[in-house]
Amino acid sequence: MRSILTRLLAVMMSLVLILPPVAQAQGIDPAARGLAIQAKASAAAITAAVTPSAQRQAIQLVIEGQSVTAGNVALADQASYPTAFKSARNPSIQYPMAPSTSRLGGYWPDVYDKLWDQGYDLHIVMGAVASKSMVTMTAGYLQGRSNSTVYYGQRAPYAYQVGTDLGYFGDLISVSGRVFLCTAGCGNRSAFARGPFVDVNGFNGAQTIIAQSGGSATASSAPDFTAAAIGGTVTDGGITWTRQNEAYYSTTSTYSPTWVGTLNGVIFPSSTTIGRGYDPLGVQQRNLRAALDDKTVVKRFAYIDIGQSDLGIGTITTASALMAVATYYLNQNFDGVFIGCSSFSPGSSGGTTANYDLHSAAVTLAISTLSASWPGKVFAGANLYQDMGSTGPMASGGAWLQADNIHLNGAGSVGPDVGGVHSASTYVANKLKAVLPKRNVIGANDNQRQPWIEKRRAA
Repeated sequence: MRSILTRLLAVMMSLVLILPPVAQAQGIDPAARGLAIQAKASAAAITAAVTPSAQRQAIQLVIEGQSVTAGNVALADQASYPTAFKSARNPSIQYPMAPSTSRLGGYWPDVYDKLWDQGYDLHIVMGAVASKSMVTMTAGYLQGRSNSTVYYGQRAPYAYQVGTDLGYFGDLISVSGRVFLCTAGCGNRSAFARGPFVDVNGFNGAQTIIAQSGGSATASSAPDFTAAAIGGTVTDGGITWTRQNEAYYSTTSTYSPTWVGTLNGVIFPSSTTIGRGYDPLGVQQRNLRAALDDKTVVKRFAYIDIGQSDLGIGTITTASALMAVATYYLNQNFDGVFIGCSSFSPGSSGGTTANYDLHSAAVTLAISTLSASWPGKVFAGANLYQDMGSTGPMASGGAWLQADNIHLNGAGSVGPDVGGVHSASTYVANKLKAVLPKRNVIGANDNQRQPWIEKRRAA
């Protein structure tokens, strides 16, 4: 391809040289001069098309979500749906994707390919963690207290995962107008499974899933929380709660990018609250560190999905959590955030269309509220629940779901359309392409068709 372009460029340049300099200066042959000018312009266009400056633009995408977003396609689907595991354009793009690692597949390699053909090189930071609640385990929502329930307490980082595990701040509850932290008798919670380990789906690396263990339960009826002073404790069944200073958790229902406290009970990211319960597992801090380590990208975006681990939570609370997570990245000078909803998961607890409708409403509310403060930086991600539906291939036992009726299989991730409905990768890629306009580049292996070449061949 390059040799043909080089020869064509030489021919066009020779047309400029066939006119003697004096004749060109005197304009003796206007027709020939016009041909020479046209040839020179065409030569410049071809030069621009093949110049190294017209390479794919490096765009970073930090993924926030749960296992449906990260990808959980079984290894058995790899032969039939290879782009659910590895890019067809760039072989280095494949699962596992750091920093949340798993050999199970998903739709992101195929999204990468679709953006490659658009003229971009996606640098994906896989920050989605299976079973992680966006509301409680990322935004640190102040929960209510429940009877006979295990809560999870403060934990120091595991010594064998230095730099990847940041420990756990501990569960916070709001009761009787006071805020309490679980400090004794609590279970252990980690964003990093004690792996690597092998399960029925194949190898899963560490850092993949929320791991929880141990812990005593609260009492069958609530104790008195009103007498405890700040720093004082309350015994609740097998758990001890320690009262916090409520001044650090003052609440508002009005969004502000610089708010310090809670938005509708969701802790908001700031230099103060990150140390007081926001991002209690350190996942966002880990994702940001991985993102900023890459100095080669032109723009940075976060892609935030609400999913099955937060089903049944109200619209206002869910929207507040999405706004908090988005604001974390926007305040780090990211060029934008996409907010979407993962696909229908009928096998999940609370996996009903009514609960996914709550998610959809929360996504809409979060986008509209954020856009007022961050114009031009907040975009709609794919709402895979609405796009792919909840019937046909997405109904319980449908052709696009795995046997667990929770996760997409290879066909649902990257497979062919069914009845005019696309698989997940197409919807996600289309949302990205709506923000990233097509760039005319010629890349490695001539994977992208060039319109001007095709027109010339047709002629």
